[in-house]
Amino acid sequence: MQGSRPYLIIAAGGTGGHMFPAQALAEVMVRRGWRVRLSTDARGARFAGGFPHSVEVEQVSSASFARGGAGGRLIAPARIRAAASAGMVG
Repeated sequence: MQGSRPYLIIAAGGTGGHMFPAQALAEVMVRRGWRVRLSTDARGARFAGGFPHSVEVEQVSSASFARGGAGGRLIAPARIRAAASAGMVG
């Protein structure tokens, strides 16, 4: 029965520096019988191919105030708000 197994959501994205430790954690938890979901952005999704096949990958929209210059900083709040709203609907 799948619902009785422990469930872990790993949120990681961006670079291999975040994704490779997330993959290692996912591999260990899957071996221990956990259900695992990866929630990541478009950049992180490029690294998701190495995760165990049983890991559900959810790609979410993301934004950062640290990238994209002045224009990126101006639209970041709207992108973050839209992504958060989309996550609450489902």
